[in-house]
Amino acid sequence: MAGNCDTGCCSNGKLITVLSIDGGGARGIIPGKILAFLETELKRLDGDKFVSISEYFDMIAGTSTGGLIAAMLATPKPSDPQGKQPIKPASDICNFYRAECPRIFSPQEKNTEEKNTEVGSHLKGLAWSIFLRATNAKYKGTYLRQLIKELVGERKIGETLTNVLLTSFDIKLMQPTIFSTLRAKANDLDDSLMANVCISTTAAPTYFPPYYFKNTTLSITKEFNLVDGGVAANNPTLLAIGEMEKERKRERTCNKCSNKQDMYLVLSLGTGEVKNEGKLAVQGRNWGFLDWLSTDWLKGSAGSCPIIDCFANAASDMVDLYTAMYFLHHEHDYLRIQCENLESSEAAMDDVSEENLKKLERIGEQLLNKPVASVDLETGQYRPVSIRLTNREALIKFAKQLSDEKKRRLEKNVVI
Repeated sequence: MAGNCDTGCCSNGKLITVLSIDGGGARGIIPGKILAFLETELKRLDGDKFVSISEYFDMIAGTSTGGLIAAMLATPKPSDPQGKQPIKPASDICNFYRAECPRIFSPQEKNTEEKNTEVGSHLKGLAWSIFLRATNAKYKGTYLRQLIKELVGERKIGETLTNVLLTSFDIKLMQPTIFSTLRAKANDLDDSLMANVCISTTAAPTYFPPYYFKNTTLSITKEFNLVDGGVAANNPTLLAIGEMEKERKRERTCNKCSNKQDMYLVLSLGTGEVKNEGKLAVQGRNWGFLDWLSTDWLKGSAGSCPIIDCFANAASDMVDLYTAMYFLHHEHDYLRIQCENLESSEAAMDDVSEENLKKLERIGEQLLNKPVASVDLETGQYRPVSIRLTNREALIKFAKQLSDEKKRRLEKNVVI
């Protein structure tokens, strides 16, 4: 809890609670499993089978598949006239991935048509696959876009049940684009349709086409040319903290509070990273175009793309490293759950075979029983922390903190 200051602005000791979810395609089923356990524990603690994750977090941030999860947890159902029920409870996330991923990444969604028959007649097999991958996104994205629009309807990001933050990257301006509830409430021009935001944050380069839309307010128009937020921030934890810090400073001018780390309770969920199998060793390769893409990926089959994996993993790991430093002396206020030893086949964001989806769900379940780990500031590797708890035990403690904070707010009628 935060300490008191002379002005009394922090006298209620309010915590700022943050949930952050990484990108990772079909691997979103891993944090889905973690969130289902957390939701079950919250229901047990509060004796209410209808509670939702959004009731306990002041900010839910997500990138790509994590952004889609965040939207489902925090956006009111289009069919709910009162606007109080989320699109999906956490308990339904894994079911959603099992049902929809095979359709999102289906063979019918692949760009396989011969757009240039003259060229196509001269290219066969792998050469034709390479030509297609060089001139098209792997998937059309038609089903994904339709699904998102059906899920969120005409809801806007300013209507969410709690604050959300979703990331994207504008390829025309060459800069990150951050969509958030707080920004939407401050400026109508930033109050985008949630469907547009979700399509943008999931438009993974080479997998799905970029997405264009525009917002118009009075005589002002703002255009967006966007791709997946993982280009800039696959792990949006620090962005979420920064967004809440700006809001806190906007509302309060006190500079005498105790360490601001004391004010935060942060849960950051990864979607898994491939273990180092030596496939990207420097020696023995020329590291041309094909080495960075991999043959499986060029063929259009499920498989990881080395250059995309490098950028995504590096972005997530750097944020994790900085966040660990930020909470260096406040480890109990920050819980990062990540699996860093996936096989290459498991790490592919579009391997949606029944076997792999079941495997990813098992990985999420097994992750609950692994010891709490944090990133080593010198090596960058995950190491078990000194508190010697499993992730399951840590989540139980985390749920208790969330439950206590919610009850305290209800007693004092505190709002964020």
